[in-house]
Amino acid sequence: MGIAVYWDIDGTLLLSPPGRADLFLQAIEGLGGTPVKPAGRREGLTDRRVGELYLEAAGMSLDRLDDYLAELDVRSATYYLEHPRALMPGVHDALADVAARGWRQALMSGNTPSRIRTKLFTAGIDPSTFDMATSVSGGFVSDRRELGGQARERSGDDLLVVVGDTPHDLLAAQAADAVFIGVNADPAVRDELAKSALVVVETLADPAFAAALDRVAGGTGGAATARAAGADQPITPNA
Repeated sequence: MGIAVYWDIDGTLLLSPPGRADLFLQAIEGLGGTPVKPAGRREGLTDRRVGELYLEAAGMSLDRLDDYLAELDVRSATYYLEHPRALMPGVHDALADVAARGWRQALMSGNTPSRIRTKLFTAGIDPSTFDMATSVSGGFVSDRRELGGQARERSGDDLLVVVGDTPHDLLAAQAADAVFIGVNADPAVRDELAKSALVVVETLADPAFAAALDRVAGGTGGAATARAAGADQPITPNA
């Protein structure tokens, strides 16, 4: 049995600054609709679920969801080339730490596969760091818990660790029967995540993150079972 770390992207590997452009609204415009921002927060939701909410708010058919996500991909590629996301403090050291331990690294992101690669590449993180065959993408599912189930199915007998920043990431970790490590700068969110997490840190530069990996390596961070692993391939639909 090996160990695999599944990373979220937004708010975990990369910072999610306030006041950023709403590409989801722009994608509605690109399809000829009148953009209306849905009520509620979208942090932690998958791109597919956010797309459903934006289409519904604009009075557009959900039959256009795949077209909407394709438009979102195009606009994201243009936007992030000019406005790359800033890195979470400590991210390169954290990735190097996991790699040095010989653990598999994969992604459990709410983004579409195209937006995953765009955000990582433009921010200066090599997408090949991650095993895309066992990574899971929110471009294919609306419920983030399904990502956890898919990660479990793709991970053979590995013990899984999920690193994320929202309660939705925690739900996905629970669906994967995985150890959860939280990353969030908001004390209220950290307190909420801490109820079920191995540890919750403000950034990946916190020494408590590496200490948590030590606990996993030593067998004191929890355990999980898994099925079916994959090789180096593109991220595939979570079917």
